[in-house]
Amino acid sequence: MLPSRPRHLLRGAHEEPAIAGVGPSRDTVALKKIDDSTIEVTNKKAGMVTTRMRIAVAPDGKTRTNTVQGTDAAGKPFTSVMLFDLKK
Repeated sequence: MLPSRPRHLLRGAHEEPAIAGVGPSRDTVALKKIDDSTIEVTNKKAGMVTTRMRIAVAPDGKTRTNTVQGTDAAGKPFTSVMLFDLKK
């Protein structure tokens, strides 16, 4: 479900809790509020950043864009953009 506002995503912003059992790509996640409609999610493994995702909700609340940047298993940088559309 697409949130109309990312407010619920910001609980615990600026914290870096350990996550267990999420797979080989991360063991910690940090959330950072950029502005009222944007957050940044930083995933780390053994203290090294694996991916950063910026989540932005449009002012009308009808779309959300997730932009992920990171490095793949072969060491190549990548960027992936996902667009989510609110359907009622």
